Amino acid sequence: MKPFFLLSLLSLTLLGSSLHARVIKVEGSDYIPEALIESLKEFAESEGDFLEVNLGGSLLAFREFYEGDADIILVAMPEKTPSDYDFPVIPLGFQIGAIVVHEKNPLDSLSQQQIGGIFGSLSENAIARWSALGLSGSWQNRNIQAAYANSGLSPILDLFSATFLESEALRSGIQEFSSSLRLESYVSNNDGAIGFIDTIPLSPDLKTLRIESSEGEISFGPTLENVNYGDYPLSLPYYICVPRSQYRFLAPYIEFLLSDSAAETLQAEGFFPLLDSRRRQLKSELPTGE
Repeated sequence: MKPFFLLSLLSLTLLGSSLHARVIKVEGSDYIPEALIESLKEFAESEGDFLEVNLGGSLLAFREFYEGDADIILVAMPEKTPSDYDFPVIPLGFQIGAIVVHEKNPLDSLSQQQIGGIFGSLSENAIARWSALGLSGSWQNRNIQAAYANSGLSPILDLFSATFLESEALRSGIQEFSSSLRLESYVSNNDGAIGFIDTIPLSPDLKTLRIESSEGEISFGPTLENVNYGDYPLSLPYYICVPRSQYRFLAPYIEFLLSDSAAETLQAEGFFPLLDSRRRQLKSELPTGE
């Protein structure tokens, strides 16, 4: 009887623990890295909670959130800011795109109108030669060979189109590559080419161009500081949203998502994390206690 009694007691203990475990429902963009979700699940276990995750896209996540069926959403917000909402919205990180040329190309920056002329389909704005971008000498009469990467695994091509092409079609004749690495190889071996990729280039033979900000005049490159301060125009911000009524309860999860380890995970997956100083400030503003 004694072993049976101990087994029954253990079963009741485990049952009691499971009854008290909290289920945290997380919804979000389907581009949120799986590695981040796995680490968030481990954190939930350490808190005695269970994470229920559905990454079906930002629009679906917002719908579930407004219907009260999501506790935390991790979403892309290309057009709105935290002040547009009446619930806690905390920055998480960024995805970015880049326009690259061969390192021998003398071009250093582009205006948003020039990008539209190179890649867009409107013939009246078309830019076909490097001379139209101010290059002279041996570059003056050379044709621009434009290309873009479309892996289908990133929303940055859509952001590129909305930001620079006013959602018009890409110009016919532009070469398409199935990955940023394939495009990098093409531009690395073709000094007359220019390409759009959805990440920072890895090849030492490439140069990333600065892009004119939305206000014009000054151009910015995709540095961590420029992306965080909103100066680099080809970046897509992601945010953490929680119901105001659950803000205090979910604060430990927000703090984890703002941790050094979460930032390292995002960076390893091709995201730009928040600046360390910004994460520390955001963590200091979180509610404490139950």
